[in-house]
Amino acid sequence: YITEETKEQLREIAPFWENNNLRARGEALLPEEVDVFMETGVFGMEGKLNAGDAHLAVNYQRILSDGLKGYEKRVKELRAALDFTDPESIDKNVFYKAVLTVIEAVRDFAQRYSKLAKELADKETDAKRKEELLQMSKICAKVPYEPANSFREAVQSVWFIQLILQIESNGHSLSYGRFDQYMYPFYKHDLETGEATREFCQELIENFHIKIWEKNKVRTHQSVEVFANGGIGGPAMTVGGVLEDGTDGTNDLTFMVLDAVAHTRIPTPWTAVRLHSATPHELKVKTANLIRLGLGEPKIFNDDVTIPMMVSNGRTLEDARNYQVVGCVEPDTTGKEYGWHDAAYFNINKILELAINGGRDMETGEQYAPDYGSLETFTDFEQVKEAYQKQMKYWTDCMIGFLSKVDLAHQQMKPLPFLSTVMEGPVEKGVDITKGGAIYNFSGPQGVGV
Repeated sequence: YITEETKEQLREIAPFWENNNLRARGEALLPEEVDVFMETGVFGMEGKLNAGDAHLAVNYQRILSDGLKGYEKRVKELRAALDFTDPESIDKNVFYKAVLTVIEAVRDFAQRYSKLAKELADKETDAKRKEELLQMSKICAKVPYEPANSFREAVQSVWFIQLILQIESNGHSLSYGRFDQYMYPFYKHDLETGEATREFCQELIENFHIKIWEKNKVRTHQSVEVFANGGIGGPAMTVGGVLEDGTDGTNDLTFMVLDAVAHTRIPTPWTAVRLHSATPHELKVKTANLIRLGLGEPKIFNDDVTIPMMVSNGRTLEDARNYQVVGCVEPDTTGKEYGWHDAAYFNINKILELAINGGRDMETGEQYAPDYGSLETFTDFEQVKEAYQKQMKYWTDCMIGFLSKVDLAHQQMKPLPFLSTVMEGPVEKGVDITKGGAIYNFSGPQGVGV
């Protein structure tokens, strides 16, 4: 909920951002024709003009084991080793300075929560609640800067990282990766040491789901009409599947996440279950029973098909086996991929319409594309297919050119130093993730109307 005071503050700063934002920069780089293309429904890239991509999930295994403290140490080493006779070191130095700044900011951010929890604890009269608040204060003072040592600390660390990444990019489908894999060592540790019970960890997972549902994002009016402004949208959580060595990775947390979905029955996170030929029968039954509830969850991915597909597209076998699902249906290399998985929507039906109408819009009659013939002139179906292929080539080239310009606007206006910190590649390269810093970089538009 937004208070009237907050609304007034937003109205006061709004004039500063007029024509001084990502959309304005992107539209300034685009030719005038793009308005026609988007208005006629050939393709649209509304999301990329307004926010970061965020169809990804970071390497939580490393964050939880090293803490941001470990990243900070590595960045300081790399910055100290820069050779300023190399012109590229100038940009790298600026990048490393930004990374160190955001790490410090994240630490301050968590400390404010720690301080607040302590203040609330000092006023609390209920002994049980007082102890909970003191525990919160202690954990927030530690993570995500320090490594996590318990299941509860790990959950809190993941939450902080997700929250700050969302603030940084306002992106769509910022996802939670293979939750059952990177959280399992902490779960196992707590059960073996008696620090927590299975029931307590189940409660934490369900509370975590509710926190995810609480999040929202700033959207345009058009997007609000589509999404009804309900929830963050697209934060997938992946469970099941094979490990990097090819063996099955099903564990207790795999089932507990599915139980959390059944118990909370809320729209987020979006849940993805990875199945394969050696998946335990019990997980198949659990998955089927969850689907029977009618929640639309979970979605199922077939490792036996998905992994070879990812290898054929340039990933290593180990990275492909460790894939996570982001957003709706996109397989993604865990912590290593900046894929712009939802770069644009490309209307396949509209291309057919233009192909059989000489490049004219059926509704307005206006000429929007080259005339490669029409139903009035074609004498056989091969000519129809030829016109379709030519229109497809023309419009695909247009879309790629426009997406490159939007990509450039992101590099100029909205670099992502914190995301660059916690993804694999940017720190070692000294290059922001928007400029190709990740291990795997590409754009992936959607073909719609197939």
